[in-house]
Amino acid sequence: MRKVNKNKATPAYKQGFTLLELLVVIFIVGLISSMLVANWRKGEKQYLLQRTAQEIVQNIRKAQDMALTSFRYEGEIPSNYGIYFNIQESRSSYKIFADDNGNQKYNSGERVGEDIILEQGIEINSLSSGSRIDITFSLPDSFTHIEPSANSATIAIKKAGGTCPQNCKNIIIINTGQVNIE
Repeated sequence: MRKVNKNKATPAYKQGFTLLELLVVIFIVGLISSMLVANWRKGEKQYLLQRTAQEIVQNIRKAQDMALTSFRYEGEIPSNYGIYFNIQESRSSYKIFADDNGNQKYNSGERVGEDIILEQGIEINSLSSGSRIDITFSLPDSFTHIEPSANSATIAIKKAGGTCPQNCKNIIIINTGQVNIE
């Protein structure tokens, strides 16, 4: 009987991977990577819509906060602060304004705090009242007024070229000051 030395090294031809095994592993890694990248791009577009809706809500809150704190705009305290949407003028922008004349809507010539442009690829699809919505907050109690007169307003934004409801988000403003995203 012959003794086998267990400490002997394995011959070189039995160590490592074959070329075929390496190619199979590279193929599997490439396949998984391509699936991840495709899903990431899809999620990124959906995230863009959600991020834009959050930005609009944040700017509505900004106008409300300016009214609550009696924010001085260019050295003066205006009657109201508001946010103005008009899809006949632009589907890709809206304004935060100081309502100098107190009529609770934006008029040309009133001071614009910010002219906000939506992110590329997103547009305002519709407004609940037609083509224009003015949301103002009165000083100092921040009473919410929606023009045209209504208890609530809805701003629907969508991906450019997309169809609703799967490519849309609705921002709902209630005259109590509550703002929701659906």
